[in-house]
Amino acid sequence: MDQQRDLLERIGAIGAGTAFLTLSSYLWSTGGYLNTGYTILEWFFLIMGAVLLIRGLVLEPVLINRVFEGKLGLCAGVAVSILAVYATLQGWSGAYALASLSLFLLSALIIANSITKNALLDKMGAALTTSRAGLAAAIFVFACFSYYNGASIYAVSFFIGVEILAVADMRMKKVPTYLYAAIFFACLTLLTIVIMQVFPAFNTDELVIESYAAHMFLQGVNPYIPAATQGAFYYYHFPLAFVTPLTTGGYVTGLSYPSLSFLLYVPAMLFNFEPRWMLVGATAAAFLILCYQYRKVKELALIAALIVAIDIEVIYYPAGSVTDILWVVFLALSFLMRGHTKISGVLYGLSLASKQLPLIVLPFYLYMMYKEKGKTGAFYFAGSAAAAFFVVNAPFIAMGPGLWLSGLLSPETSPLLGVGQGIGMISFVGYFSLPSVYFLAMEAFAVILLFLFYVKEFNRYKYSFLAFPLIIFFFNYRFLLSYAIYWPFLALLALPEIAQTPKITVPKINWRSTEALALALFIIVPSGAALYLHTNSQIQINGISQPGNPVGVPGYITSMYVNVSSNPPINFRIFTAGQITTVNGLLWQAVSVTYGNGWALYYIEPMTPQSALQQGLAFKIEAYYGQQQGFYSSNGLVVNTTYGDTG
Repeated sequence: MDQQRDLLERIGAIGAGTAFLTLSSYLWSTGGYLNTGYTILEWFFLIMGAVLLIRGLVLEPVLINRVFEGKLGLCAGVAVSILAVYATLQGWSGAYALASLSLFLLSALIIANSITKNALLDKMGAALTTSRAGLAAAIFVFACFSYYNGASIYAVSFFIGVEILAVADMRMKKVPTYLYAAIFFACLTLLTIVIMQVFPAFNTDELVIESYAAHMFLQGVNPYIPAATQGAFYYYHFPLAFVTPLTTGGYVTGLSYPSLSFLLYVPAMLFNFEPRWMLVGATAAAFLILCYQYRKVKELALIAALIVAIDIEVIYYPAGSVTDILWVVFLALSFLMRGHTKISGVLYGLSLASKQLPLIVLPFYLYMMYKEKGKTGAFYFAGSAAAAFFVVNAPFIAMGPGLWLSGLLSPETSPLLGVGQGIGMISFVGYFSLPSVYFLAMEAFAVILLFLFYVKEFNRYKYSFLAFPLIIFFFNYRFLLSYAIYWPFLALLALPEIAQTPKITVPKINWRSTEALALALFIIVPSGAALYLHTNSQIQINGISQPGNPVGVPGYITSMYVNVSSNPPINFRIFTAGQITTVNGLLWQAVSVTYGNGWALYYIEPMTPQSALQQGLAFKIEAYYGQQQGFYSSNGLVVNTTYGDTG
């Protein structure tokens, strides 16, 4: 297999993996926390996406796309069609319809690929035509989005012009394909500007706290002092519906990340522009880095850019104040600069100084440097990374080492409310109660097991560590999409290098191989630990009654009574059926409480208007405090305004 064919195979694998990861996230956000069928599908596509990324990075002939060819591909397409039918039966309205359509389109693509004499994407010509068709489809979506969100006529006209060019050129092929990457980049930049007009300037509590920390730093205040950032939400008028709650009550107000996480916003504070422009600029830099990496195979640059944009959250997140792109750019540059060990180490240190997330690849990355550069090279890499990290953080360590360390450890040590799309759902939604330490232990177990596997199989899986975090973070108690969406981008960066690397010969599959052993341990250890650490609900909710609507929000419930026995909790939240409106669920609070003999009757109301409960909607209410939790399910409540409040 020549390099071009091999590169196409790998791009196809990464593209399929990215599509699966995107679909996984979409199923979670549309199916919600209470739809078991959607949850199983979401986990399936998440794991399959991770597997495809890992296989796309192996140093052997990939052949993973053969799964979507011939009889096997036909079976895969039919299986996805069945999933699409199932999704359709769950509902056909709003976001549910989009999830179903995504599945139907995916199944159609797999079936079409399986029944053609030659697989659609095996040849460069077909791949380039497909990329131009993908560009046309993407620009059409951009134009529709911009039009319906009130973009200027100039922006919409630009998209329409590019759409006409893309469609007209699909047959003539007069414009070099790599130039379309530049056109696509321009369209993404314009789309980002349009999206920024839709979102408020601050749409995440993380950007609020970090921006305020930069503001306080300029005032000469150590932002790691807990009281220093407590006024951030008031200062920026940020709604409490989107904060990070604590299981003991209240919410996160302190700085939780290394110092570069807020120092990067100092220019925004000094020159009075929106901090998210730093995020948008970093996203633009990421796409430019990707195009530069594909400079020797220019015709594939557009395909790579389109694959990154399969998950449109890559564009939405920076425009919507999600900050993760900063550490991603530093890590990407570090990876590409490995030939210069010290520079690579400095860039990795800056990545760690932006956020703790890239720490997850440290053992794998360091072992790669050891294998590539020897002990001396690995030492220089580690030393440069440590120096860069501590130089940036040194002033704040000097001002208060305990405060600084407490802030950095708080994401793991603070009693954060469980959220997200990972396996933690089985506990924080009340299916199978487990302590949060279980998930931390399983993350550590995944790192150790994967590292041992990586050392043993380094010659084959040298680059696959860029996809390992998808498996590791699946065990995180708060596995959010931001933990997953950038690993396909990093995987794509590695492909041109992999295509030029000699491949190894793979022996016939042996079920006693290292892969089989690792898979077995991944199933046995977490399952056994879960059975051992399982606990019963410590709080019992006896019932709910008298739903009311004292604030008069049409069609919603804004008060109810909850009867609780055992240890009385002080916090409540509600999971509703259907699409997720906020990852935290609906947060409610006790307004008053009446104590009886072994029971307590709480009168509760929403903490914010966004947490009002829609009438007639099935839901599950959680009562919690610290590690204690209890649940109660309901098929829905209705406020009877004629005869009084009834359930």
